[in-house]
Amino acid sequence: MLLATWFCAVLTVAAEAGRVEVEGLVVTAAAKPSAFNMHRSGGGQEIEIELSIETKAGGAMPICQFVGPIKAIGADHRTLSSPSRFGFDTPPPRPTGANRWSINLYFEEAPSKKLHALEGTLSIAPSQWKTVMFEGASLKPNSIVKLETGQVKLTVLDLEDGPADVRFRMTQMSTAPRSTPITGAKLTITDAKGKESVLSSQGHGSRSGGGTVDHSLRFHGGKTSVAGPLRTLRLDVPTPTESAKKVAFRVLDVPVVEGRETRKGK
Repeated sequence: MLLATWFCAVLTVAAEAGRVEVEGLVVTAAAKPSAFNMHRSGGGQEIEIELSIETKAGGAMPICQFVGPIKAIGADHRTLSSPSRFGFDTPPPRPTGANRWSINLYFEEAPSKKLHALEGTLSIAPSQWKTVMFEGASLKPNSIVKLETGQVKLTVLDLEDGPADVRFRMTQMSTAPRSTPITGAKLTITDAKGKESVLSSQGHGSRSGGGTVDHSLRFHGGKTSVAGPLRTLRLDVPTPTESAKKVAFRVLDVPVVEGRETRKGK
C-alpha cells in the first residue's frame, strides 16, 4: 500500500546563498522593492520575493506548488515579514512564468542587502507530460480533444484587443479522494505563417468528484504575435503520476537588489 498521501519532510541538506536543494530540486530566491511599495514614516517596506525551481540533474520537472505562507526569518529566529502591510492574508506565491513564482511581503523595518532566511513549504508530485493538439475545426471555443483517459476542452480563445486569454478544462478519470493541481503547463500558439508564441500557465485549479478530476488551465498575457488565422494550439501538460508530498524548505542569505522604481507614500 501507498503511504499517506500527504506528509511533511524537514529540510536537512546544505544550502548556499539564495539557493537550496530539496528533493532533487533547486529553489532559488531573490528580493527587491515592490513596484507598488509604500514607504511609511516608521521605515516599513513592501518587498517582492521572486522564486524559481529547476531540477538539479536536468531530469523531468515534477508538479510543484507552494502551499501555506512564505516567511522571512531573522538570525534570532524571529519572523520579520507579514503577508500585507494592511494585515490581510494573501494566497501562496503566484505563477509568473515557467517554473517561476512571485509574492509580496511587508516588513516593518526595511531589509538591508540580504534576508537571513526565507521559509516555506512545497507540494511536489512526480509527473508525466501529455501533449494535446487543437487544429483545424477544433480551433474554436467549446471544442474538445479526446485523451486515452479523458478529454481537454478549449473554453476561451481570445487573441485580439490586448493580452492573450486562452483557457482549457482538462477532465480525467480518477479515484483519488483529492486532486493535485497542475502547474507548469505550456501553450504553443502557431499562426498561419508558422510563427510560434509560447505562454506559461498563469492560473490553475482542480476539483474531484464522480470518478473524475477537472483541471482548469489559464494562459494570460505574454507576448503573442498572431498573423491571420491560427494553425495550431499545442498544449503540453504535466500530469501527476503519484500522490504529492509536502516538503519544508529554507533559503539562506537571500539577496535584496534594487530593481524597480517604487511609488512612495507618506
